[in-house]
Amino acid sequence: MDISEQLKIKGNECFKQKLYNKSIHFYTLAIESNPENSILWSNRAQTYLNLHKPEKAYMDACGALQKEFNSKSLFRRAIALNKIGLNKKAYFDLKRCFELNKENKEIKELIKNLKEKEDFEIIDLTVFQKPELLQSKKPLIKMELKNKL
Repeated sequence: MDISEQLKIKGNECFKQKLYNKSIHFYTLAIESNPENSILWSNRAQTYLNLHKPEKAYMDACGALQKEFNSKSLFRRAIALNKIGLNKKAYFDLKRCFELNKENKEIKELIKNLKEKEDFEIIDLTVFQKPELLQSKKPLIKMELKNKL
C-alpha cells in the first residue's frame, strides 16, 4: 500500500469521526503524494462541504472531475454550486448526475427544488488557500460574476 492510500485511510477515519479539519490535512497530504487520484480530491470536496466551505469544495470537485469523470464528484460539485448560489449550474450538473443514476431519489428531489431557483446577481468569490498544484502563476484579477445562463 502506497503512502497516498495510507493517508487516504487516515483521512477517511477522521471523516467518520467528524474530525473534518484533520481529515482535510490527511487528504491534502495524500493529494500532494498522488495528485492524479480523483478519489482524494472528491473526498476532500465532501469534507469541505461538511465544513460549510463550498468554494473550496467546488474547486476540489472540479479537480476530481479533471482527473476522472464520475457521478459522485459531479454531485459534490452541484451541491457546492448550489451553496455558492449558482443554482442554474448546479441544476445542470444534477441533471447529468440523474442521467447516470436514475434510481437516486435524492438527486431527483434536488433537481425539483433547483428548477425554479434563480442565481444570485453578483457573487464575490474569493479563494484563500488554493492547493499549490492548482495555483496559477498569473496575478489575480478582480471581476464581477454575472449570470450567463
